[in-house]
Amino acid sequence: MLQSLLLPLLAGVAAGLAAALVFILLYTRSQRRSGSSVLALARAEADRLRSEGQRDAESTKSDLLLSAKMETLKLREDLDREIQRRREEFERTERRAEERSRGQDRRQMPETHWR
Repeated sequence: MLQSLLLPLLAGVAAGLAAALVFILLYTRSQRRSGSSVLALARAEADRLRSEGQRDAESTKSDLLLSAKMETLKLREDLDREIQRRREEFERTERRAEERSRGQDRRQMPETHWR
């Protein structure tokens, strides 16, 4: 009787082990596929983030360039105003010096004329 139970018991254990082995193989294959899909999703997300970062960097670069150009234009306008102010000041000084010179010439003329 022990022999009659032993053979079906061994067959059941062998079948259970075979089923467990098939289950483990299917499970690991499933996990690999799942892992591959997770990896693919992670790579896609990394590519998207990289592209987004590059767009943001380009946008920031453009904004900074525009800001620098505007600042340069403002400084150039300030410099032009300063040059114009100094030119006008120089011309006023030159006119005053010329007027003084004419005034001195007038004062000297009567003296030489009378002599």
